[in-house]
Amino acid sequence: GALRAAAQPEAKPFLDLADRLGQIASQLVDGSLRRITVRSYGEALHRYAEVLTVAALRGVMARWSPEPVNLINANTLAREMGLHTSEEWRTSSGDYDYPNLVEVIVETAQRTRSVIGTVRAPGDGRLVGLDGYRFEGKPTGHLLFYRNVDRPGMLATVGGILAEAEVNIAALALGRSSLGSMALTVISTDEGVPAEVRRRVEAIEGVEDVRLVAV
Repeated sequence: GALRAAAQPEAKPFLDLADRLGQIASQLVDGSLRRITVRSYGEALHRYAEVLTVAALRGVMARWSPEPVNLINANTLAREMGLHTSEEWRTSSGDYDYPNLVEVIVETAQRTRSVIGTVRAPGDGRLVGLDGYRFEGKPTGHLLFYRNVDRPGMLATVGGILAEAEVNIAALALGRSSLGSMALTVISTDEGVPAEVRRRVEAIEGVEDVRLVAV
């Protein structure tokens, strides 16, 4: 059933999205994973919920598994690694403005993180949420995530550090949530951000939770 569903042309963009969301989620946590939950939202994704879960698993485990992960062995490898996986489907995407969404939630002993994406058109997957923050960006390439105190000048400081290191900013997304005064910044760069540059960003007063992700 799942593999037949995967062969459907309309499913392919969402499978790619689920895989990428899994890759992103796995790079936002440290330590051993305990649970992965994949939620599909929207009537059109009901029949693909199972295979979207497998695709997200494949993306998550690509970072952790010593052997190649594919749609056929992802579930088995997850069980062998002691991972609990849950598949959920909900009829609507709630108060998001997109008819169909995929959400990947990863849990370790320390923390839980959630990434949400959608497909606006074939080949146009979008990352639209992280941990309650809303924004819109492409789930591809080199991404720098951090949370910062929501005050003027924060972006200019980070941008200056990247410019000095000759790291070019390709795209930028800002997310706010109801969580308080912290904002989320997502910067897409043309190349990976070196570890030393990451340390400089982490050292800025009011910046926290800096993560580098490559998809």
